[in-house]
Amino acid sequence: MGMIKISVKGKILKGDDAGKFVEILDDTGESGGFLIITSPDTKFEQGHDDWVEDMNALEKYFIESKWEIEWFYRS
Repeated sequence: MGMIKISVKGKILKGDDAGKFVEILDDTGESGGFLIITSPDTKFEQGHDDWVEDMNALEKYFIESKWEIEWFYRS
């Protein structure tokens, strides 16, 4: 599956939403979980978000999505 990176943008190369961009945000301080944001562009002005309750659920989300992601450097 590869490593899941938090607060780093990446491009979804394979799986659901291939061609879109993704960023995972640690929201454990507010909601207790992680936000998964996908967007058609790198500006993330439009898109979709999902929420999972913990790292285990995040890993399952990635497996179910069959994602292969090219992670970018932290900006």
